[in-house]
Amino acid sequence: MNSQATLQKLLQIAMYLLNDSCTIEDLQQKTQIEKRSIYRYINTLKEAGFGINKTGTHYSIVKLPKEIDEIKNSLYFSQEEQYMLYCAIEGIQFSTSPLKEVLKKKLNVIYDYKMLPKPIINEFYGNNFHLLAEAIQQKKQVKLQRYHSANSNTVTDRWVEPFAFTPNNYDVWCLDLQDKQSKTFRISRVEKVVASKKYWEHEALHKQNPVDVFRMSASQQNIPIKLKLTTRAADLLKEEYPFAREYLHRTESGNQWILTTNVCDIKGAGRFVMSLLNEIEIINSPELENYIHEQIELYHHHERKNSKE
Repeated sequence: MNSQATLQKLLQIAMYLLNDSCTIEDLQQKTQIEKRSIYRYINTLKEAGFGINKTGTHYSIVKLPKEIDEIKNSLYFSQEEQYMLYCAIEGIQFSTSPLKEVLKKKLNVIYDYKMLPKPIINEFYGNNFHLLAEAIQQKKQVKLQRYHSANSNTVTDRWVEPFAFTPNNYDVWCLDLQDKQSKTFRISRVEKVVASKKYWEHEALHKQNPVDVFRMSASQQNIPIKLKLTTRAADLLKEEYPFAREYLHRTESGNQWILTTNVCDIKGAGRFVMSLLNEIEIINSPELENYIHEQIELYHHHERKNSKE
């Protein structure tokens, strides 16, 4: 194996161990590297000054060499950030530029990230993201053509003033020109962004509300929740909502995790908990418990109604 391929595999293993604790089997599945080689790479990281922690069969990086630690935050990208970078690359107008393929190849080499198929990105994200970014920079209004709203369960055109992206870049903050309220719009739910020549007219009303780990926003983030999760539920939470990592900690037994945070709207947390009811315990969170009981009752009512019909 040449030195470049060796470095690529070493970087992949280092990134996984920085991101979370992994067993040798986990690393083998993620990287397709033989177990014997994985042990060798871990030893190489130790010799290079990385602090490797082993808890049971799980390995993780707990200490970085000083030189690496100083640049870690500049070089490491979360999965959401990798996705955003890929979408931004796809949104480059010069579609024949060879630099696009070079950049995507480098992302794949370092992070082994499974990118979405090009046609999906091109149609549903890349161009829309580019047009929104351009409108924000130029302070212009746009039309979100055929926006699929999860709240109202409708598909409508929305005239807005986009003014900022959320931290994960999945959503864009806009002033809805119909009711003059600042809201987040999920970019992937916009069929087409239509540029406009009209400039912002209500900049004083532009306001970014808090966004919780479940990507819900409101004027306040003051609903406390506490959950006990199995390892599987915690892994799914970290994959689907990467910002939740900051509020997770492992229990003393090591087999469960505790999430303690405040949310803006109980619906986001509620939807996640309901998808894993057998693997999540709600602790002292009455609003979340009430929401889930209501949703379950609504489901049973719907089933009873359908059975009578």
